[in-house]
Amino acid sequence: MKDKNSEIESKINEETKRSRDHLKKSKFLKNKIMKYPILYKFAKFIYKNYINIIGETRVLPDFILCGAPRCGTTSIYEGLSEHPDIFSAKVKEIYFFDGNFHRGENWYRYHFPLKLKKFVIKKILRKKFVTGEATPFYLIHPHAAQRIKKMNSKTKLIVILRNPIDRAYSHFSSAIKNGKENFSFEEAIKEEENRIKGEMEKMIDDESYYSSEIYYKRAYFLQGLYYNDLNKWMKIFPKNQFLIINSEEFFKNPSKKFNEIFKFLEISQIKNKKYVQFHLGKYLPMNQETREQLIKFYKPYNEKLYNLIGEKFDWDK
Repeated sequence: MKDKNSEIESKINEETKRSRDHLKKSKFLKNKIMKYPILYKFAKFIYKNYINIIGETRVLPDFILCGAPRCGTTSIYEGLSEHPDIFSAKVKEIYFFDGNFHRGENWYRYHFPLKLKKFVIKKILRKKFVTGEATPFYLIHPHAAQRIKKMNSKTKLIVILRNPIDRAYSHFSSAIKNGKENFSFEEAIKEEENRIKGEMEKMIDDESYYSSEIYYKRAYFLQGLYYNDLNKWMKIFPKNQFLIINSEEFFKNPSKKFNEIFKFLEISQIKNKKYVQFHLGKYLPMNQETREQLIKFYKPYNEKLYNLIGEKFDWDK
């Protein structure tokens, strides 16, 4: 199992390095071309038309994994990608229905498999064909649900939720690790409202505005108010199009939870398969007094969430 985990981690590291190298080369090429305005305009014209042509030949996703950040979306998506009936998008997080919506539907389709491939697999080979993506920030974006509904009203939605206290602390600790945060956790929570003031309102009022550097990266505890967001989504999509996954239960028994997801996606079950947990973080323990304060803060919101989804999680500790 250890060798298998190391192999998968190695593959992901290699893919990450390739993506970063590709991004660096793309930026270098773009900077070079921008020195020649006419050439740059021509290159943009060619690229846009290429994407439009290619996009027309590709499918839309059958499912979207849109749980909150730091809840386990990577672990779930990588596990799903190993299923023989699931054909992954080019990248896990496309950020289309929040930050890249202006690029258009064909740009989005470009990330998914060909319609011809789906036709061959389903109609000729008589096998299952499912594809999807995982962008956790969709859940809190004020326009994402409506955009998804308009593009494909039958999209299945997998939402993974973690104890909001642990999610907030993991989010904060990741920011510290990456050099993106200078406050203590207690300071960050205290100043959160001031740091993100007006950002959600801007996103609501201006659909072209995307607060990726402020709201998404600084809203540690507000992103754990799952009821507020999920209640809005469930007014747009019917409840039978949602599968809510408890992160803690998932990591206790991933094989069982994966089979629940496979059933939801109407594909074959896999017995006793081993799965890998990604982005494991070892952080200093949270101050107990802070934790108790957050338990009190989240309790009424969690109760509303339990009533909404008809399931209770063990989060009051």
